[in-house]
Amino acid sequence: MCAVSPVQNLPQKRNERWDALSVLISQWYRPLSSQDGVAAKELDLAEASLGIKLPIALREWYELAGNRQDVWCVQDELVAPALLKIRDGVLVFYVENQSVVRWGIPEESLRLDDPPAVIESMDQSNHWIQENGQLSEFAVQMALFTVKFSPESRCWANGSANPDAFELIAEHYPRFSFPEWYWLGDCRTKFYGSRDIVIETNGRSDWIWLTTRTETAYRDFCDLILPTGIRWEASSDE
Repeated sequence: MCAVSPVQNLPQKRNERWDALSVLISQWYRPLSSQDGVAAKELDLAEASLGIKLPIALREWYELAGNRQDVWCVQDELVAPALLKIRDGVLVFYVENQSVVRWGIPEESLRLDDPPAVIESMDQSNHWIQENGQLSEFAVQMALFTVKFSPESRCWANGSANPDAFELIAEHYPRFSFPEWYWLGDCRTKFYGSRDIVIETNGRSDWIWLTTRTETAYRDFCDLILPTGIRWEASSDE
């Protein structure tokens, strides 16, 4: 039986979510330290510049791990507090690496402790849809999404899949308790796995991203899935 990931079933309490996030980071990156959080003074200055109070969950995220660029800024980018802006009625806090997609908090939700996170694709400007019901949920899900860019991962692969592969994944690996993401429009991204493996499936593009902490987890997955006829476009085997 595979060991369960600390974020397999997301805790309901916000402080427990931050604890789970800390464990997840320690498993896939170096552990968090006191230097990895943004100073409260820096967040106070951002609030003064914006003329608003940041939601408690956003401050907690920054104060816990906001300086960890190896987690949040390898591909896409967590916006630095000094650069936060309200645009089109939304506080934008995360941006895709080519600015194709951006995530934010609706201005009317900024008063909430843990507001929803919304997403906008630049080909549908000013059309925002909810990505996660709470910002703390988004932060943990984003950390799971970014493990495939971690230099600490043992093995990895990605490539085009098919319905048979998706069915096998759903049968053999538990799904993480996160909502489907609207990443890249109607792509419907889902996450499966355990402590040692994260499998990201992109429905619209029929694509799989595989990341593992052990070679055994990697080989077991490949033995299961490759007979369906999928071929990796890139992998750590290369």
